[in-house]
Amino acid sequence: MSSEECSSWFSSSGLSFVVSPGSINSCGCIVLYRPVLSLVSSSSDSNGRFLLCNFSFRDVPFRVACDYAPNYVPERDNFFSDVASRVDPSVPTVIVGDFNTVFDRVIDRMGSVVGDVSRESSVALGRLFSDVCCIDIWRYPHPSSSRFTWTKADGSLSSRIDLIGCPYIWVASVSACDILPCPFSDHCAVVLSVSVPSVVPPGPGLWKLPLGFGRRRVFSTYS
Repeated sequence: MSSEECSSWFSSSGLSFVVSPGSINSCGCIVLYRPVLSLVSSSSDSNGRFLLCNFSFRDVPFRVACDYAPNYVPERDNFFSDVASRVDPSVPTVIVGDFNTVFDRVIDRMGSVVGDVSRESSVALGRLFSDVCCIDIWRYPHPSSSRFTWTKADGSLSSRIDLIGCPYIWVASVSACDILPCPFSDHCAVVLSVSVPSVVPPGPGLWKLPLGFGRRRVFSTYS
C-alpha cells in the first residue's frame, strides 16, 4: 500500500489520508480524515505497523494511533510496549487497529481452546490500554456480549481483534460504538461516534467519567 495507491483509491472521496506503507504482502496503516480536522503532524515506524497522527479540531488537540500488531509473541508483546512508549497519555489519543489478540478468550474468541493462552497477549494489551489512558470502548457498554470482527473463511474460528481504545476523558462524549460488516475485507469495521470535547480537564493522574452519550464524531477501523 503506497501513497500513490491510496491517492488513486480515495482522491475522489473528499477524504484526506496519512499512510504508513507496508510490504506487498502484509502490513500497512492508513488514517482517513475529513477536512474539518486539521492534521498538525504525523509519525510512523518503518514497516507499516504503526501510524500516529496529531490532529486539531476547533483548536482542541488530539491524536489517533493506528496499529497493526504482529501475529505472534514475543514480537507482539514487544510491539505493544513500543507503542506505549510512543503515545503521550497527557494528550487524548484514540488507539485503533488490528491488535491480533484479545482481552478475554472466553468471550472474544470462538472455536479456540479457552485455556490455551500461550499465543495470546492479553496482559500486554491490557497494559498498553492502561498506559495510554484508553478503554476498550465497544466492550464498555457490552460487558458480557460476544461479537467478532474477524472470522476464518471456513467459519471454524472467530475473534474480536479489531479494537478502538477511547480516551478515558472522552467516554462521556461517546454516542455509539458498533461492529459493522465490511464487504471489502475479511474483517468487520468498528465504528465509534464521539464528540471531541471542547474542554479537556487539566491536572495530573488518571481518572474516569461515567458513560453518557452525547454529540458525535466518527472514527472507523478497516483491516
